[in-house]
Amino acid sequence: MSEMHDQAMQAIFRQVLERLLDHLNQAQRASLQLLIQRLLVAAGGVERIGEFRLLVLHGNDRSSDHLLACLRAAQLTLAQRFSQTFALRVVVPCHPGMHALERAHHLHCFNVLYLHDDSRVELLLAEADGLRPYEAHVFALEQPRTAAREAWLLSGHAQQGTARGLLGSRLWLQLAQACVPAVRARNGASALVTAMPHPQRLRLLAWSRRCLRLIEPGRTPAFQCARAMIEALARLQTRMAQLPASPCDLVSRSPLHGCNLQLLSLDELLQHIGHQDRLQGLLGHRSEHHADASGLHAFTDLPLLGRLSELQARYSDPESRQSAGLPVQAPSWRANPASGASADSENDYSLGEEQLACLLFAPFVERGARLEAFVRRCHPNMQVAMPYLHHALQGGVCPDAVVRWLVNVSGVSLPRLQRLYGLRVDARTLCLQRHLAKRDARLRLVQPAAR
Repeated sequence: MSEMHDQAMQAIFRQVLERLLDHLNQAQRASLQLLIQRLLVAAGGVERIGEFRLLVLHGNDRSSDHLLACLRAAQLTLAQRFSQTFALRVVVPCHPGMHALERAHHLHCFNVLYLHDDSRVELLLAEADGLRPYEAHVFALEQPRTAAREAWLLSGHAQQGTARGLLGSRLWLQLAQACVPAVRARNGASALVTAMPHPQRLRLLAWSRRCLRLIEPGRTPAFQCARAMIEALARLQTRMAQLPASPCDLVSRSPLHGCNLQLLSLDELLQHIGHQDRLQGLLGHRSEHHADASGLHAFTDLPLLGRLSELQARYSDPESRQSAGLPVQAPSWRANPASGASADSENDYSLGEEQLACLLFAPFVERGARLEAFVRRCHPNMQVAMPYLHHALQGGVCPDAVVRWLVNVSGVSLPRLQRLYGLRVDARTLCLQRHLAKRDARLRLVQPAAR
């Protein structure tokens, strides 16, 4: 029975490879052969290709799909030629607003490449708390992840950044922390591959070094390999994730044993993506929403970013400052179909307009320096309760209604709000925090938030 099953699977893999090759043009086929040669060299020859493991950061853009399809074609080709091939570990970054349409596209792409039932392929989802197996149906069954939602909200309040900053560069720290187990495992990864173009990889490297210099003044970080950079960024994320608790110095360097995770540059594979590309049609990219070819689309949550920007513009507009405040129970925002998400899919964290507006004002830090402005602008009916609000945030006894209002409007528990209120950040962490808030997910500078 096992032999019959293996024969059936081999037949399926041959069909998948033939289908992929049929959808490649001549230039793409030539690039595929170069890719196979490069992988053999990186592995140390044919005799060691079976021990070679690729860690692939997979976004929701055309470049990522194209790269994954080429890697899959190379994997199946080598298996046919030499009866052994490399292993793939595909990591999908999960951002706060990962919508049903995006998840459906990932599922379609993985099904076309027949990745789910191949023991040589592992599909993983990178969340704020680490890696877990990628199972598309789990998304629909899960209740909103309270801990992840609260962690994201706390990050935004402590960061006090712009809308783009709230969905910005700190996501790279979270991704690095999530990937640490994969690069540290005994048989975790031999090389790292991403669809990010070379100029953006250089920008990421420069940004990483800058972040470390802000915490370790006088030192010039030197990354021996991709694993060293991932672990360094993960330590920064550990430090930032402690806020609003008392921070401690967790950025001290630890020795890296067997630090040999190489970064493979495969930019030439992405030079042959055209608007009428048959491969892109096979993989399911047909809309403008997926036209981005930067390799960073995994961190660009367009609907949620658009909603945050809209709220920020509304509250910073002088002509709208006299308008009525938000309703006490604002409905959860649902994505706009025109922005690329289905109309009936909430953002993963189930955040309503109330919580998003509160996040943009960041009214609790610095002992509630912006609390009065937030209440006056968004909840004028609560102005009479200002003394109670401060008293509750200071840890004093206050009416239950005040506590419920603080928790509901922020989406954060009272003990964590109290730590935000009394937060004292050391100068180095504050400098890093401001640096993170200045850049979006593409590591571009963003405009400071209007207050």
